Amino acid sequence: MILKHLGHNRRKEHGFTMVELLVAIAITAVVMAAVYTLYKTQQDSYIAQDQVVEMQQNVRASLYQMARDLRMAGFNRLRAPNVGGFLTQLPDDGSGTTTTNATNIAFTIDQNSNGVIDVDDDDEQIAYRLENATGALQKFRVSDDTWQTVADNISALDFVYLDPSGTDITANVIASPTTIYASTNLPYIDSIRSVELSIVARTGRIDKSFGGTPAYFNQQGTQILAALSDNYRKRLITTTIFCRNLGL
Repeated sequence: MILKHLGHNRRKEHGFTMVELLVAIAITAVVMAAVYTLYKTQQDSYIAQDQVVEMQQNVRASLYQMARDLRMAGFNRLRAPNVGGFLTQLPDDGSGTTTTNATNIAFTIDQNSNGVIDVDDDDEQIAYRLENATGALQKFRVSDDTWQTVADNISALDFVYLDPSGTDITANVIASPTTIYASTNLPYIDSIRSVELSIVARTGRIDKSFGGTPAYFNQQGTQILAALSDNYRKRLITTTIFCRNLGL
């Protein structure tokens, strides 16, 4: 009786048909594709936001350092003549002298208040530039005549020089070069009281889902970076820095 009962149960067992298996596989594939798509979208969004955060931190840190130095431009506690202020030319790093202009800047600070600008003091002779080939914001070290990277992934750097009335005198500053490290005694460069600083930073990696960026302009309406379809996300930060030690 037992054997007959077990045999009867086996005869009532049924498997899946081929159609049922195919339907189950198709449903599973659709579900997995939806899950993967959702995961990929979230992962791409996370990576993009992480890149944007890193970019913003990078540009803000650069802006902070440059603003801190610029505020001290011209510091001269002893009021010694021809000490402290903007230079019309950058230090010579062996590749030629670069004239101070809208993308380069150089100035001095009598940091130790000894009445002179020390030749090899990195805190007293300061210069910044953008190395276009690498996208590196660099600061000059007079102690060993080298340019040190302050920030990477910088697409544009722009300086606008303003006189006491807030008038843009950048063109006049560029047109008035003088010998390196010499006292300026120029009406235009000695009239600088504030500097409008603009930085355009980009992400470290391209985002193929992001087409590109429009042109960027400084506060004077001058284009500092053309529109690009390079798949990089970018951010512009601009501020005006008052040089509190000049014109006193």
